[in-house]
Amino acid sequence: MLASACGSAATDPASTKPVAAPLEIDGPGRHEGEIVVDGSRRRFVVWIPEASPGPAPLVLVFHGFAGDPEGVEALSTFHELGDREGLVVAYPEGSGRPARWKVDARLQGDGDVVFVRELIALLGTVTPIDSHRVYAAGMSNGGGMAGRLACDAADVIAAVGSVAGAHNESACDPGRPIPVVEVHGSADRIVPFEGWPGWLPAADEWTERWADRNECAEPETEAVASDVERTTWSACRDGAEVRLYRIEDGRHGWPGSDRAALVGDSTLSIDATALLWGFFEVHVLP
Repeated sequence: MLASACGSAATDPASTKPVAAPLEIDGPGRHEGEIVVDGSRRRFVVWIPEASPGPAPLVLVFHGFAGDPEGVEALSTFHELGDREGLVVAYPEGSGRPARWKVDARLQGDGDVVFVRELIALLGTVTPIDSHRVYAAGMSNGGGMAGRLACDAADVIAAVGSVAGAHNESACDPGRPIPVVEVHGSADRIVPFEGWPGWLPAADEWTERWADRNECAEPETEAVASDVERTTWSACRDGAEVRLYRIEDGRHGWPGSDRAALVGDSTLSIDATALLWGFFEVHVLP
């Protein structure tokens, strides 16, 4: 039995110190928990794998705007891959109604980054986590949150992956090169591949910025499926490669999922969950 190292804590609404509700994990499988941040209860779902040879990698998967842990859990099925690969997979919940992630530090503050940091620490008290192999993934607004963590939590996040990411135009100084991958459909009408000038950068512009930050050489582009083109910046400082998967006529969905997301499917030519993990697993926090 794995018992929480966190005891019961007072949840004073006026307190800004994150506190954890008791979390009991009695074995592998699905569990739910909460953390109180800035007086708000922040819920999460976590899946513990059946077996792991040692401290397990942790993958955080963030839902989109107006979503919830259950939605991205069913959409990505990252926990199923986690059980096969020996990963701990957590699905955090955003704040507000409808739930969302605060991707703009200037206008929305740091509450979500604090929540993620505390969640990583909490999970490490109830199951062994490899602190050098913590990854962030997300869909849409959740992809934007993964991108924000690349900027504001590069000391704890080894690499990030975004699907149809709604990224912010804010300045970013992660302090080190960090590997990033973006998967985006060319026909996405919710988060257009071309972006929204002055608000959301285009998908290729966002990845190119990361390539510049990571001091990458010129990219190479190749077809990996009949409707999927991959651009890779592989010659980067500290091996922090950058990738962009462009899905021709892909809409606002999770590639490989048979569940339509918001306004339609993306593609079944690639599996975004397997693709993201394949990218993550070769990158370790220095």
